[in-house]
Amino acid sequence: MSIGCQIIRVWQFNYSFQKSIPMKNQILINGLLVLLLLTNINLAFAQTENTSDAIPQIYPGAIPSSPAFSLLGVNPEIVLRPSDIKEFKVDWRIKNYNLAPDLALEFQPLWWFYYRNKGLNAYRKVGPLGKILSTTSISMATAKVDNLNHIGYAIKWNLYKEKDPYLDETFQKEFQQNRLEQLAPIQEELDTLYRQMNRAVDGEEKIRISDLIIAKQFEIKALEKQLMDDAQTNGYRYIQEHWNMDMLDFSFGLVQKYDNGGLDSLKMRYAGFGLWINGAKGIGQRGLLTGLVRLNKIGENTDFLVGASYRYGSQKFNFFAEVARHRIGNNFQNGFNEEEVFAAKLDQDIGTGWYEFGDGESTTMTTLAFGGDFRLRYNILLNFALRTQLRKDVGFERFLPVANVVCLMN
Repeated sequence: MSIGCQIIRVWQFNYSFQKSIPMKNQILINGLLVLLLLTNINLAFAQTENTSDAIPQIYPGAIPSSPAFSLLGVNPEIVLRPSDIKEFKVDWRIKNYNLAPDLALEFQPLWWFYYRNKGLNAYRKVGPLGKILSTTSISMATAKVDNLNHIGYAIKWNLYKEKDPYLDETFQKEFQQNRLEQLAPIQEELDTLYRQMNRAVDGEEKIRISDLIIAKQFEIKALEKQLMDDAQTNGYRYIQEHWNMDMLDFSFGLVQKYDNGGLDSLKMRYAGFGLWINGAKGIGQRGLLTGLVRLNKIGENTDFLVGASYRYGSQKFNFFAEVARHRIGNNFQNGFNEEEVFAAKLDQDIGTGWYEFGDGESTTMTTLAFGGDFRLRYNILLNFALRTQLRKDVGFERFLPVANVVCLMN
């Protein structure tokens, strides 16, 4: 219940026992309540203005794996799509056809705690740097890779996005005009009731008007929720139509590796860092071309990767084919580095563990992957792929099935 409703109820309570209070005290108390009520009316107008400019939460079109998962190399697609999720997201890795204890968390703190509260009009006036900062995404992931536990931390910025419903003038005008047309008549009735309350002298009349005010306030709240739900639905349709929009991301992350095999000990070591840039270009209404350039630094060794993928489909379901070329400086053929305390743990599975190997010649490897995304619900996605690693002689080395479940915790 709003502050105004509470003050009105206090007024009702005052009227119920005012006969037992001396007249001069009644005048003083009623005067204070009038002052509080007038102050609350101004607050009510301000709150109405702010809520009418509220930003609806719109579900994103693309829900790729978290950057921290990508850094650890356990996501199905090597060539990660750019994204701007604006939601709290959880990724689970599927291993041996079961949900493994490997998971990643991702969210956008600046959006949720600052930019989202500025209001739609104010957000549109934010400069280019502020809009980039509003997309700041922080993620953390844990995964057991090549028989060793890893923790990845990543921060990501969306540098460019072709379509944004919050900045689209047509979408914004339609949203705000719809609100104005439906809320204005009810707000006028509420303002009239406030004025009647100020002029009312009889206690029973004040109680009757206060009940009407409370009913109108509940009506406005219900309509606000309905309008916000409609805006979210329209925004989601807008994103569906532009699921393959042009985008560009930049990310940076750190990796630690650890072993908690003992009951009373935890061995943890810094493993290295990675940075990458990935972009996407829409092709027609169903195609999406994505590219990735990534550098990983593991000890004294440097790994470099360039990849490209092509997706075809829609927001609900799409499939992709990708190719990635690796120049691997951290090569296991060079033997372990003397400082690698977890050497005995190595048991290669997916082959992306951040073990530190010795210096030596770099090797090259090509990875092909085929897979897709299937959106089970608007906030749940199944992401899967089959990787094929090729040797220098272009012979098949092995197949690696990889799958994740992604969930937006709206």
